[in-house]
Amino acid sequence: MENNQKGATPGSEKKKTDVVKIVLILLLLISLGTGGYFIMSHVEKTEKITAQEQEIKITKNTLADSLKILHQLHLDFERIKLEREALGLENASLDSTIAALNAEVKKWQGKSAVNARKLREAIDKATAERDVQEKAIDVYKHRVDSLYAVRDSLMKDKQGLQDTINVLKTSNTDLAEKVNIASILRAENITVVSINKKGKESLPLKPDLKAKSIDKLKVTFHMADNKVAKKDKKQIMLRVVEPNGAVLFDMSTGGGFFMSDGKEIPYTSKEEVDFDNTHQKVSFIYVKGSPYKPGNYTVEIYGDGSLIGDKKFLVK
Repeated sequence: MENNQKGATPGSEKKKTDVVKIVLILLLLISLGTGGYFIMSHVEKTEKITAQEQEIKITKNTLADSLKILHQLHLDFERIKLEREALGLENASLDSTIAALNAEVKKWQGKSAVNARKLREAIDKATAERDVQEKAIDVYKHRVDSLYAVRDSLMKDKQGLQDTINVLKTSNTDLAEKVNIASILRAENITVVSINKKGKESLPLKPDLKAKSIDKLKVTFHMADNKVAKKDKKQIMLRVVEPNGAVLFDMSTGGGFFMSDGKEIPYTSKEEVDFDNTHQKVSFIYVKGSPYKPGNYTVEIYGDGSLIGDKKFLVK
């Protein structure tokens, strides 16, 4: 035994040593591998957790930003609604859009995680609808501006037309006044003679009349040419004015009253004449019934209320 132990060869001892080294190396490698695995696993988990935390942070920020966008879109739709109301447009469809947008906001509020694609679709849909509504508002505003421009133009035309009408009215009034003035009759070649009790007339060329020889007073004249005056019946009034300014007037002998320049004045005698613009002759024969006072007299002739001639004569 002792000889066998003592007789062990150096080669076998070396083999044992190599085996031990190999075993130790394998154990070391196994230990290193296990440790490495755990280290790598820890690193991967740490990176994954960090990535998830970052994703959650990004998601929360994205959700907050998206909710801000949705809120702004809601305000945009409310503004568009007010503008449409101001333009007198219906808002039924827009009310539905606003209600749907409010529901979308409530849907995403309070969530910690979000489906970015669906949220983006909701935002894009609302944004597109807002753009459509704003373009429609611009179109309506342009139409309204055009209508206002047309209205203003029509108002100017109306005012211009009214001014023209006023000018025409003024012109017509002036023309009517001129026609009225032009249509006033005129008595020409007025003569005043006396007729005595024997029916003899005084000479027309003799200007003075004798009071004692006047039984009747005869006034004669011709209607002057007037192409403007209507050919119809004309009321011709004779006024004999005494020296004291009083008008010889007696209703029992054909006297009366008529209107001239808005005043009621008495007349001595009246004749109705069919005016035919033929330079016709008109005569008045007036019987006073009492002696004439000496002095200067005036005969006034009125046609349709306007003075158309007068003549003075002297009674001695």
